[in-house]
Amino acid sequence: MVIIQYPHKLMANIVTGSIQDTNGNPVPGATETIELTCRAEPNGSGRMIQLANGQNIVYNWIVYMPKGAAVLADGAKVSITQDGRQIAKGQVLRFSKGQLDARLWL
Repeated sequence: MVIIQYPHKLMANIVTGSIQDTNGNPVPGATETIELTCRAEPNGSGRMIQLANGQNIVYNWIVYMPKGAAVLADGAKVSITQDGRQIAKGQVLRFSKGQLDARLWL
């Protein structure tokens, strides 16, 4: 039996910031959908994390991704699937890029 380290897929819609054209008119940002491999684990024990504003909150899922994963901003909306079936969705509460992997909390 082969163990798959990242059996799930994370889909995120990333909105780039708006810019100004040469005439100074605002140009809205574009939306890009990215897909990353991941492993999502539910928070079955009520653990908490501290948000950027200092507030402690119980998270629903912790998601592990490969080391080179794209940084997802707090508040980004994500959906996690396994074999084409949605298992989790929510907003990124916190993102952390570690030495061996990247993590985010929903």
